[in-house]
Amino acid sequence: MGNLKLFNSNGLTNTHPINPGGKYKFYFGNVTCFKAVHSSSFADGSYEALAAGFGFETTDGNFYYSGDTAFYTEMKLV
Repeated sequence: MGNLKLFNSNGLTNTHPINPGGKYKFYFGNVTCFKAVHSSSFADGSYEALAAGFGFETTDGNFYYSGDTAFYTEMKLV
C-alpha cells in the first residue's frame, strides 16, 4: 500500500490497489498481480511496498509485465 499512499499524496488519485494473488477487472480486461523477486525501497532507504508483476488478459491478447523482477522458477506457471 506504500505506493498507493505515495501516488495519492502526489496528486495521482485514479489508482487501484492490488496485491500479489489479486485480480482487478478494468474496462479493457483483467489484470492479475503476481509476486516479483527483489527488494523495494525509497531513496532515503525506507521500504516502500511489495514487488509485483502483472498479467494482462485482454481481447487483443494476453501478456505478462514482469517489471524489474529477477527470474525465478515459478514464472513458468505464469
